[in-house]
Amino acid sequence: MRRLILCAVLFAPAAYAAPAPLPRRPGPGDLPPGRYLARWYGGAWETELAPGGAYRARMGGLAFAGTWEFDRGSRTFTVREGVEGSVPHATYRVVLDRRLRGRTQHGERLSLTRIGGR
Repeated sequence: MRRLILCAVLFAPAAYAAPAPLPRRPGPGDLPPGRYLARWYGGAWETELAPGGAYRARMGGLAFAGTWEFDRGSRTFTVREGVEGSVPHATYRVVLDRRLRGRTQHGERLSLTRIGGR
């Protein structure tokens, strides 16, 4: 009998707990991980924004790597990058509009276009 009461006390709260919310689907203007064509600094860069925050951009024989993050509240896209194989040394911040366009803190234009599937 004691075991039955102990089980009821331990497991009853879990039976009445609210279900976990479903993951939020990206809406217009969000920046989910994936492959993008980034147009900035004079070129069109094939860019990978990985779910864990890794960043990689390639154009021709040039490749840069580092990290990325996107703050939904301020809509700020931040990239820390360096030549692939080196330590990231440059940081760029861009406040993106709903069309994923904006300007870096240095005034350079950036536009991101999603490529491939979702």
